[in-house]
Amino acid sequence: MLTFRNSAGNAVSLQKELSIGNPELVSIVGGGGKTSLLKALSRELCDEGLFVLAGTTTKMRIPEPEEFQVVFRSEIENVGMPEPAGKPAFIVGKMDEKKVFGLEKEFFDDIFVRFGKTIIIEADGSRHLPIKGHGDFEPVIPSKTTTIVYVLGASALGKPVSDEWVHRCDLVKSTLGLSDSAIMDHEIIRKIIGTFKKRWYPHEISARNILLITQTNTIASEYSFGKLRSGLENDDLFDTIISGYFEET
Repeated sequence: MLTFRNSAGNAVSLQKELSIGNPELVSIVGGGGKTSLLKALSRELCDEGLFVLAGTTTKMRIPEPEEFQVVFRSEIENVGMPEPAGKPAFIVGKMDEKKVFGLEKEFFDDIFVRFGKTIIIEADGSRHLPIKGHGDFEPVIPSKTTTIVYVLGASALGKPVSDEWVHRCDLVKSTLGLSDSAIMDHEIIRKIIGTFKKRWYPHEISARNILLITQTNTIASEYSFGKLRSGLENDDLFDTIISGYFEET
């Protein structure tokens, strides 16, 4: 079971920290920690007695059976929402031995309006890397989204701006004019978020914007997390900024 701890190390409620209501359509984008957030938030809301449907508009690993009740798209289209089974539901269309393939964003819009249930989707991919630069086709956010959570992995602070830490690294370096020897400090992370968010943000969507900074327990002492957070707060790109880390308990 995943627990979210704030930067002080205290276990906190993601529902309260993110101010998630019912129903909501939550789209999770950005870098490292998206799947952990999807799992932990879905489980927490389910434990509070809410029916939760999770899914993806991109690709992700097949969920473990102890974590989710797998529901096929055809079941929802032909029968309706499944009965609660003591755990969140995860909707799939196509899958192979390892991956679930994403459903169209319009499908999530439709079932959100049709059934009025809370839906949490992973709407972006980052190859499990903490930082992401977005291509023109990313992220894939349903138009009925009520909350967008941008996830940033703080483990990249102090690391090279390289393929080991940044998804679409060449795009990031060419866009920002960074050298091959650039080191990820708080200013570079601010530039990545600010530059690419202006490109991909769907202004036609009326949604809350939340930044979730994860992996704060991994930051080397010489790199200031405080500068990163205060700088992002001054940039005024998000309604709320939350920081902490996920822990398996």
